[in-house]
Amino acid sequence: MIVKCVKIVSPATGKDLGERSPWLIRGKVYIVFAIRYRWDTKTMQILVETENYSDPMFAEIDQFEIISNQLSSYWVFDKDEDKFNCFMPQAWFTEGFGEGIDNGDESSLSIYRKYRDLMIKEASIAENALVQREND
Repeated sequence: MIVKCVKIVSPATGKDLGERSPWLIRGKVYIVFAIRYRWDTKTMQILVETENYSDPMFAEIDQFEIISNQLSSYWVFDKDEDKFNCFMPQAWFTEGFGEGIDNGDESSLSIYRKYRDLMIKEASIAENALVQREND
């Protein structure tokens, strides 16, 4: 799945942050590495890599326009530790995985990078196919 950032909103204040933040750039295209939804709060977020050292971050989906809705073949559907319903690689559902990423745990980061790289390759193939169809 590929998205383009169309607005940047502070999660704390709801204020529009303009053209760029330390995390996102308006107009930039991002690959989605996971999707999560929480039924009780009607919150849908996507996992993208930020401008801040390429850290992964969940962002509200309403800040993005969907460019390609092709879901990753590496995703499965399950609940994560925070009770979100998620589409993401099975290995990322391991208890403590998200906390490990946040804390810089090399084992968690290695698993994250493995699937991130696979999804980047997969998205590139999909994007090339989309461009080819538009040119035909």
